Amino acid sequence: MLVELCQQARIDDIEIIKSIGGVRDTTASSFIAELGDCNRFKSYKNLIAFAGLDPSTHKSGKFQGKINAPPRH
Repeated sequence: MLVELCQQARIDDIEIIKSIGGVRDTTASSFIAELGDCNRFKSYKNLIAFAGLDPSTHKSGKFQGKINAPPRH
């Protein structure tokens, strides 16, 4: 049911997401449903952080900390 509702509402967005290798109807529909209105993000960087796809590294001189995933919103 989720797949059909998303496909009716945002077919262009789903097709773009499905162009990523390994992404099919269910994954694309779930992503669109979770994302909601993409206009609520000020920039693509905010969207990437929301999705948890932007790990950060902490460096200072010779010290290199571990890579942390950004907090989920």
